[in-house]
Amino acid sequence: MALRLAGHWRHGSGALMAAVVGIGVSMGVVPRGSCAQATAVDFGLGEKVALKQGQIGEKQRYLGYVARRAIAGQEQAPSGWSNLPAASEARYFTARLGGADVPMVMDISKISRAKLYVDVDGDGSFSGVTAMSAENRLSGPSAQRYGYYDFGDVRLAKAARPGEQPPSVKVSGRHFPGESGGSRLEITPGNFRDGRAKFGESTCLVGLLDGDSDGKFAATYTADMADRRGEPATGFDLLAVDLNGDQAFDHQTEIYPMTALVGVHGKYYGVKVAEDGASVEFAPVRSVGLGELSVGSPQVEMTVVSETCAHHLEANGQGTWKLPEGTYRVASNRLVDRKGGAWLLEGSGNGFAQSVQIQKDGTQKVTLGCPLTPKFDVDWNGDVARIGFELLGAGGEKYAAGATRNGQRDKAPAFKIIDREGKSLESGNFEYG
Repeated sequence: MALRLAGHWRHGSGALMAAVVGIGVSMGVVPRGSCAQATAVDFGLGEKVALKQGQIGEKQRYLGYVARRAIAGQEQAPSGWSNLPAASEARYFTARLGGADVPMVMDISKISRAKLYVDVDGDGSFSGVTAMSAENRLSGPSAQRYGYYDFGDVRLAKAARPGEQPPSVKVSGRHFPGESGGSRLEITPGNFRDGRAKFGESTCLVGLLDGDSDGKFAATYTADMADRRGEPATGFDLLAVDLNGDQAFDHQTEIYPMTALVGVHGKYYGVKVAEDGASVEFAPVRSVGLGELSVGSPQVEMTVVSETCAHHLEANGQGTWKLPEGTYRVASNRLVDRKGGAWLLEGSGNGFAQSVQIQKDGTQKVTLGCPLTPKFDVDWNGDVARIGFELLGAGGEKYAAGATRNGQRDKAPAFKIIDREGKSLESGNFEYG
């Protein structure tokens, strides 16, 4: 998971406080003109895999996390809503869930404990709706003004298919008056669909998630989709393939936007999904023009996405890979070293900002990886400074500060604030948030 480190420093008081910050993950945006238009796929020769509904748990947490979306609140209730809960201060939300608009009200009359009301049947009436309460997760001086709340699971009224349970979502809320984002709800899907598919000689666990919450599995990635932070967050559905056989889905390596082709262990397969998510077919690709991508660093691995292709490129000691021709975006990246004391440094933000053009039988060179340069940003809000820290790679790509070595996260970096004469004003450690 890509984490951003941050701290608070209160000017003049010398008090240092840990800050809980949002974690931004984006699958990226790519220009039009992606994969070869002449690609031939043998649908009907592939295996049609039945998919069953499942509850997102620990092994699928990244799948839900990638599809998490934030919904901005309004200070006035939309017209047509009725029997609203009594609250001296509230924010009003409309969430698109399972293909339906679901009204929600967050009561923030008390910053120490908020309440959430969810009209699961979507009729706009809150008569008989029971409040979900949550304590403020923040502490210290920040908790007097700001709030962050975990409200828990919300189960919708209607099932996607007969014989199944209605889908559920996890809802958290935040109230940060005067800051970007303000009041919002963060919604994480609670269900996905999975089965086992054969790719050549390998059999892998595969998963699907309704990323745009329209109740269907037909939203494929297109080049004109923006990196949306609102409703919905992605705009496309998600496909997951358990490449390493650990029966889990890792968001950096095994989860992709839904595209027409997917790369699995160096080979490419066409993807055909039933609109209701009941089945998926992976069919072999007969012909596709290939070019080479070279990043000049043996420690780089990344996920690349085009309008019709998605593939995770594992570090191979050479920093070169073969890809179908087209225009790609590096959607996520990380640095790894599996020799001796194995370490990993996750990418952060939106991957690599530039598009990458792959031409048949050609080589595209891109500079990524080491050396790394630290970067700080300071955002003042009154007398409180929010300090962010990240690492920039050789190509300007971002990495979250704090490496993982042999499966253990390193200690968070320390920092010191000095004046122009070099005198120390404050020091402390960042925290993973």
